[in-house]
Amino acid sequence: MKHFTYRLSWLLLILATTHLMCFAQEKGRIFNVQAEQRTNGSDTIDVWYDLAGFEETFTITGLLAYGGPYEIAVEFCTGDYGPGVAPGNNKHFAYYAGGHKPGVEWTKVQIELRAYFQTGESCPGMPTVDYAGQTYETIKIGGQCWLKQNLNAGTMIDYQELPWLDDEIEKYCYDNNPSNCNTYGALYHWWEAMDYGQATPGKQGICPSGFHIPTNYEFSMLINLFGGNSLAGGALKAPNLWNAPNTGATNISFFTAFGAGSGYNSAGLTGPDDCFGIGELSYIFTSSMNNGPNKPAMGLYFNNNDATFTDLVADPFPFGSVRCMKNCDTQPSSSNAGSDQTQISGNFTTLAANSPAYGIGKWVIVSTHSAGKMGAFEDKWNPNSGFYGYPGETYLLEWQISNDCTVSTDQCVIGFEAFVCGNNFVDQRNGEVYPTILIGDYCWMAKNMTIGEQTEVGDFSDDGQIQKSCYDDDPSKCEEYGGLYNWKEAVQQEYSGDFRRGICPVGWFIPTDALWCDLTTTIDATVDCETNNDWTGTNAGGQLKETGNTHWLNPNTGASNTIGFTALGAGYASSYYNEFGFHEINESAQFWTSTHISYSRRVWHVAYDESRVGRKSISANFRELSVRCVHYPNY
Repeated sequence: MKHFTYRLSWLLLILATTHLMCFAQEKGRIFNVQAEQRTNGSDTIDVWYDLAGFEETFTITGLLAYGGPYEIAVEFCTGDYGPGVAPGNNKHFAYYAGGHKPGVEWTKVQIELRAYFQTGESCPGMPTVDYAGQTYETIKIGGQCWLKQNLNAGTMIDYQELPWLDDEIEKYCYDNNPSNCNTYGALYHWWEAMDYGQATPGKQGICPSGFHIPTNYEFSMLINLFGGNSLAGGALKAPNLWNAPNTGATNISFFTAFGAGSGYNSAGLTGPDDCFGIGELSYIFTSSMNNGPNKPAMGLYFNNNDATFTDLVADPFPFGSVRCMKNCDTQPSSSNAGSDQTQISGNFTTLAANSPAYGIGKWVIVSTHSAGKMGAFEDKWNPNSGFYGYPGETYLLEWQISNDCTVSTDQCVIGFEAFVCGNNFVDQRNGEVYPTILIGDYCWMAKNMTIGEQTEVGDFSDDGQIQKSCYDDDPSKCEEYGGLYNWKEAVQQEYSGDFRRGICPVGWFIPTDALWCDLTTTIDATVDCETNNDWTGTNAGGQLKETGNTHWLNPNTGASNTIGFTALGAGYASSYYNEFGFHEINESAQFWTSTHISYSRRVWHVAYDESRVGRKSISANFRELSVRCVHYPNY
């Protein structure tokens, strides 16, 4: 059986998977997908996968992305496809692609697998709950059981008054109108909803016995069932009792949230007091209070699809709704994220969380970092995942173990020491060692990048897997000169920003045109950084080149390697029809920048018979050049 990793040489298949369940559920997943096209002429693809989850059965669907997407109907599949698929390993179905798309000759297609669960039913054995003189329906969503209506318990008081700290529940009705409580549910102060005492996540508060005010994690599980923060609002909102346009409201979750509005009061201390937003917003309190005084809630809105968390300002006292969630029948294993690691050399460490006996674990970064310094997990589902971080950065990581109902969490601190330029850098992805040098304002690698799977000239793909060419298709040339990459592969489809990591290790990036200018003018003040398609300067090229004739032809003009950059004559590859193949080994070295101008990309280059440095613009699509990486500044 061949495990297709996104690229085939002749007919058929790229596979993609989504996380388990409806849209982007994160407490389970489809994984370990493998595929094989049958060779008996039947145009059938065999697909194997593993399915993890907490429902008894799921509905497996697939989309075919080939000028589509096209949904793959059950009639073209046999085996573990369609409704009634139980979680487990080595699931298999056969997809009769020839019947689905007869007469189509494919070179590459993509199949996306998804798994859905049923929702809309009441909680098993508990269709209703009687509490404080009212009857509430229940709704099962994923593995969670919710009251289907906002809480409306307690004695109504004027919204300009504060509730008393006593055993009696006191509520507000929007604009002091009792009918609004009957329609939308009541509004409460957060501390009243929590029944005072300590601010404990998952506290019962004013909910019925056996229920509690949900945590942020439990709300997140609900939100992630329906596409995440930017999409789930529509799935949670009822189609009525919201003002137009009630964007995206489908209520496919059956959560049936109404635009209950909000308000605030100051107990007459500062005023004015007010109710606002009925039909336009709903703030549903969570029990996960931050360290500050503000009150946490999940927000839904009439004019967008968002379902986001917000902290309602503490003064004046905000009003919010309460939606109660049933206590989970079973808890996931207690999470242990492992020990803190605060003095890590390099950019990589191995994490050491516990493997859950019950539940599914997942790593997340909970600290805030600039977009250019975000860390990365090798496999966020693995308790012993490798983690890449930026030198000089400290990360707060959280190991979340979830079952179908709730989440257990623990955190650890991962801190990386600042990188000292001049030291060797080890790329943990493949063990390659790179010497480094400080030139001008930046730390450069003193060796060309070589990372990725070797492929033929022009055979790069945009699947997120790194591929490289080796001169003359000889792997030893990659070891000696570094790999050759087309521009899109070098930047890994990142088309904006100055610090594009691309194929570089975490903490390093593809240099811009401006950085090449900084490098060359540092060693040769006569370099003109506005030169285009010409040579410039006096001896910058010679100072960049390795001396001698091991990697350069005679005369290797001006070669001195004074700064230790050690440029080698790696040549280039081309997929142009009229020059297809490899060219100029030991004659030239050409380096991509991340800078693009219209359809062209900036390139800096040196040559065996030239002491100057060259700057030019070429197409991004057909040339494969060398890549040097620059360290992200330590600030």
